[in-house]
Amino acid sequence: MLAAAADRSAPATTGRQWLMLAVLTFVYVINFLDRQLLGFLAKPIKDSLHITDGDLGMIGGFYFACFYCFIAIPVGWFADRTNRVSVLALACGIWSGATAACGMAANYSQLVVARMVVGFGEAGGVPPSYAIITDTFPPGRRGVAFGIYNFGPPAGAALGIAFGGWIAIEFGWRAAFLTIGAIGLVTAILVRIILRDPPRGGLDLGANGVAPVYEKAPFWATTKMFLTNPVLLLASLGSGATQFVTYGLGNFAVLFLMESKGMTLPQVAVWYALAVLIGMGGSMLSRAGYSIS
Repeated sequence: MLAAAADRSAPATTGRQWLMLAVLTFVYVINFLDRQLLGFLAKPIKDSLHITDGDLGMIGGFYFACFYCFIAIPVGWFADRTNRVSVLALACGIWSGATAACGMAANYSQLVVARMVVGFGEAGGVPPSYAIITDTFPPGRRGVAFGIYNFGPPAGAALGIAFGGWIAIEFGWRAAFLTIGAIGLVTAILVRIILRDPPRGGLDLGANGVAPVYEKAPFWATTKMFLTNPVLLLASLGSGATQFVTYGLGNFAVLFLMESKGMTLPQVAVWYALAVLIGMGGSMLSRAGYSIS
């Protein structure tokens, strides 16, 4: 009831705000598309580079996570002090270039390095995007905005399976990485041209109806606040625990369907893509719809 009342009292959003949200969501789609492509094309990659399931698990899990998880913290700190749109565009360019490099990897070591750089770049995707959305939409509209934005992962995963699968079927797995990497590089340029970094904290009015003066959050004080706040700490630990299942499934589901269930790549490209889009995407859109209502 409180959320609905806040939503009704929030000022109407403009076309410029929705344009910014659409661009950020598309970047998130590209982000997750690149991330899931390795798991979907695991079978042809294994056969081409002669690697094991354990090797794939290290690439999609440990090597990727080491960069993605830890680089996100300094990226958030850096974005807090610079132009967030520029940080996002640069990050998109890095992970897209590294995705294209995956398609040129001649051996396992080169693929490992390329995926680590993908993790490095993708760490700069979500932190600045969340901050931009927060400063673009007023409090009563942020639930809807974040619900739409978080449709990016299921859409990206489904596109990675369907679109990436079609390219791999027609032209080979290397062409899939090269094509999607090129799309990401163009997207990075468009992000820098189209988006503008909104004023920080301008929509969060204080008790006196005036926006507070923005101050850069100190790193260690913020870290202490996070570690001593039981809600934030438990939410982060719970969220992290779910990723053990999510990424384990994402990295090996297609391989399981092909090697254990006898499905072909074209079949997986259709049915698994639909399962991901409807299952994951439906929950995101229903959350956005609930926020609107």
